[in-house]
Amino acid sequence: MNRIVFFLVGAIAATAVMTAAAASVTNVRANQRTDGSALVDIDYDLADVTAVASVSVEFSLDGGTSYTVVPSTTALSGDCGVVTSSGSNKRIVWNAGVDQPSVYTDQCRARVSALNAGQVTTITLPGGVPLEMVAIPPGSFQMGANDESMWSGWPESEKPVHTVTIAHAFQMGRFEVTQSQWLAVMGSWPDPNWPPTSLSGVGDNYPVYFVSWDHISAANGFLNTLNAHIFSTGQGPATFRLPSEAEWEYACRAGSQSRFSFGNSNCTDKTDCTTGRDLADYAWYCGLGTPAYSTKSVGGKLSNAFGLFDMHGNVWELCEDWYHSSYTGAPTDGSAWNSPAGSYPVLRGGNWLSSPGECRSAYRNATGPRDLSNGFGFRLSRTLPSTAEASSPAESNIFVLDTRVVGSLQVRLLPAAAVTAGAQWRRTATTTWFSSDVTESSIPIGNYQVEFKDVSDWITPANQSVTIQNGETATATAEYSTNYALTSADFNPGAPAPVQPASILDVTWSVSGTPPGTIWAELFLSKTGGFDTCRVGATLTNSSRFAFPGVPVNHTPGNQVVNYVPDGVYTIVPMINRPDTGGPIENNYVNNWAPIAGKRVLIRNNQFATCDLAWSGTPSFVVSGQNVSVSGTVINLSGNTPAYGFWVETIYGTFSDEGLFLAEGYISGGEKVSTSLGPNDTVAFSQSGIAPAGKDLVVVVDSTDIISETEERNNSASHRVSTPVGRGSLDLTVTDASFSAAQLAPTELSPFGSLQWSATIRNNSTQPTGDFWVELFHSNNGGIGSMRSGITLTQSEKVSLAASETKPFNFNQPFNQITDGIYSAVVVANRNSVGVNPGDTNPADNSFVLPGRVVLINSTAPVANLRWNAEPVVTRTGNLVSVTGRVINDGPDATIGSSWVEAYYGTMDVAGRYSPLNVVAGGVLVPPLAGGEGYDIAINGGVLSGNWVVGVIIDSTDLVPETDETDNYTYQPN
Repeated sequence: MNRIVFFLVGAIAATAVMTAAAASVTNVRANQRTDGSALVDIDYDLADVTAVASVSVEFSLDGGTSYTVVPSTTALSGDCGVVTSSGSNKRIVWNAGVDQPSVYTDQCRARVSALNAGQVTTITLPGGVPLEMVAIPPGSFQMGANDESMWSGWPESEKPVHTVTIAHAFQMGRFEVTQSQWLAVMGSWPDPNWPPTSLSGVGDNYPVYFVSWDHISAANGFLNTLNAHIFSTGQGPATFRLPSEAEWEYACRAGSQSRFSFGNSNCTDKTDCTTGRDLADYAWYCGLGTPAYSTKSVGGKLSNAFGLFDMHGNVWELCEDWYHSSYTGAPTDGSAWNSPAGSYPVLRGGNWLSSPGECRSAYRNATGPRDLSNGFGFRLSRTLPSTAEASSPAESNIFVLDTRVVGSLQVRLLPAAAVTAGAQWRRTATTTWFSSDVTESSIPIGNYQVEFKDVSDWITPANQSVTIQNGETATATAEYSTNYALTSADFNPGAPAPVQPASILDVTWSVSGTPPGTIWAELFLSKTGGFDTCRVGATLTNSSRFAFPGVPVNHTPGNQVVNYVPDGVYTIVPMINRPDTGGPIENNYVNNWAPIAGKRVLIRNNQFATCDLAWSGTPSFVVSGQNVSVSGTVINLSGNTPAYGFWVETIYGTFSDEGLFLAEGYISGGEKVSTSLGPNDTVAFSQSGIAPAGKDLVVVVDSTDIISETEERNNSASHRVSTPVGRGSLDLTVTDASFSAAQLAPTELSPFGSLQWSATIRNNSTQPTGDFWVELFHSNNGGIGSMRSGITLTQSEKVSLAASETKPFNFNQPFNQITDGIYSAVVVANRNSVGVNPGDTNPADNSFVLPGRVVLINSTAPVANLRWNAEPVVTRTGNLVSVTGRVINDGPDATIGSSWVEAYYGTMDVAGRYSPLNVVAGGVLVPPLAGGEGYDIAINGGVLSGNWVVGVIIDSTDLVPETDETDNYTYQPN
């Protein structure tokens, strides 16, 4: 063994101390709160607290016969654990729901005990030698130390600082074990070769030294010998041991977090051994004292707040733990850190020769388990049961404890037909099924899954998660769904036979699915074969609501009246049970609709126009950033009431230099005006919404063109913020224009014929114009903007004017490849974006809307059919999109003219219907194709950030008559 000897000369000092009295608990009252919180209030009176008391509580569930419930520290709050003063009506709060969930008893009782810190128990050792043990209350503290401004550089072994909670009361030796106490227990010195010497201090009250960790802890060592004596003499628990390192620091600090138990000290640094420092009031250190350089009699200095002496200095005190180089991974419950086994037991407290820094509460040292030194000793610790050595426990009244923390659950099942068919619910892992709106009670709090009973012909809802809270009723709603499918549809008559609004269209919807239910059957219009549907604000016919029997059926109501929709040739898109029509809920609506292939409907209103809708005065536009408000008055200037309701909408977009409006979007949903607007009647209009800042605005009466009017040029009003850009030195004005009266609607014109019209143009310049183009565009909104078809209504023509000349021009020009319909027309002279353009200083007056409209009807059956040779390839990298594919004409004959292929990005609704937002890039013009001929296309462009569906469509502007348009497009998520 190693022997470590410090130089010393010896003398003995002794100090008498007072023994703390026992704390007293009386008048205990306990009751559970009535707020459903499972909290129990325990009130009591506490007397005779000397400095710090440890208050504990335990519970009986059988009226006090046995106390078996010891609350967890996390479930207790209030005046328990460490209590620093006496007083009446102290309160402990116990969260009984934590420790005793789902318990009911009317025989609960509390028992409260108090143990004074510093309360001294005296043990009698052999020969009548006393051993005094001091009660230490449970509690928490910060173990370790960090750098401080005055004494920087704490060892890494004292880090990291961490919270330790000691949940048990225990006893600590009031003094370091003395030489007389060692001899009383063991009968001889630890090592007969190394007895105490006068140089190191000899005497009954001097600490024992030259003692090793093995001498104390071995099987025949001091601790086992002492516990055998305690057991044989009946002096309480035989649980004496070395303190854990955490217990030692907790007892040393005695509630402090400073360098020493009494404070930070006025020592100037960790090596300051100057006499007269306040540390000398509590510790023997630096070899100070008389005689110098030796141990001193225990109890010769002041105690800490727990009544423990010599916690700083005199002799290093051995602990139960093995030494570790830091606190990383250390226990936090106050237990000894002795697994895995180490090589060096911990030493604490410093000794008579140590510097101030080594005497700190947090300082750590170590030695070998067999090492001996005249500076090494030890102090005892003793484990206590919860009420041992405490005041006589005081019992409360008997009270009711009910921690059956429960709530309720109510589930509503929809629809009523599913409930009638047997729909029910239950919590998973339970056996009882409940009907809709029935409440299940007394459910323990927590999270649960609700499942639903399978019902024939209905799709069962997915399981739902619910949370049950104490005293509350959780609610949930689940809908059983259905699955209907439109297997086919047909109608008559089909194009080229015309269909007049208000006439009857024979329609058949073939429907399958389950269960029986009342559903709507509707018809929508498309100019793109079903790629998207027309925005006309109405279905093709009145919708039909019918009782579906739950088995395949052909629904043929026979009374489908054609609504007032714009003239034209359309693909019909039938749909059943559309979302938001109040029908049964479905999980899948995608099979509820499909465009009718190989057949189209020709809408032709051959009645003379009789109405004239207009704005009465100028509408008001209020724009603030992106917020737009529009108001005005609509008037019916005619002598007839419209046969159908119409829409008023505000559109945002951009005007061209010549005043043609390119629509980009709507500020919000439109406002519908009913059919009751009689002759000269007015109706107020107002609308608010959002538009991108800096956009031009147009508000349009009959925006979807479903009313036949004698005059449409007065249907719109605009708010223009863009400025026309002038160029060159010429200034032309279109002063007038008109159709040939013989060709005005309702006269039907063939798209293979010519249009006769005239325009008067004035040259306001003093120089000849040279050649410039005169173009005629078709429009379906009274000429405020042109149709997005990619071509003009007729072939364009070059003209010229002499200086200051005004001249009427008469045109007889072939129609371009325009789809059937009824159109207004706008003439534009010298358009800026035309390649051959001499320029115009004021292009805003270069356009003119012709009065009246023209009707185009193609009575020739189509013989071409454009489609994709294979699915187009769509790739996306970031915001860049690339589309490649091959278009073929698999019809027997060539296409009549060219067609556009375009790629859009947009969204798909729950029914699988597409809403394009914008084009990816400019389209590709496909030339006329012979039967069997193909054409490769490539489109490269960009999309906004986000998840989009890319739709690619052939003949996007509906220029080519086809036998089938439903195979012109494809969608790909991207």
